[in-house]
Amino acid sequence: MGAFMQIKRLHKNVCRLYSYSRTQECLDVYRKKYEDKVYRGETLIQEGARGKVAQEILGFSRATYYRMKKILKDLEREISPPSKRPKKMNKPRWG
Repeated sequence: MGAFMQIKRLHKNVCRLYSYSRTQECLDVYRKKYEDKVYRGETLIQEGARGKVAQEILGFSRATYYRMKKILKDLEREISPPSKRPKKMNKPRWG
């Protein structure tokens, strides 16, 4: 017999660590996506820009700004943003 060992399965803590780190990476991607836009919106609001002027400068609506702000607040509590997938889809039919 050789001195090589065969690994049959991974320890459960390795799998747990992978799933935890993967979710953190996904949350970081979302955080980077929304932080800059929300920061620009906050600075415009502090400077006093409102309504159509702020929408034209930012490139998105007021509702979208507050939606992104809520997503960032949820990311701090480690809650992923809602999926973009439609809630109802047509079922595939055979034949």
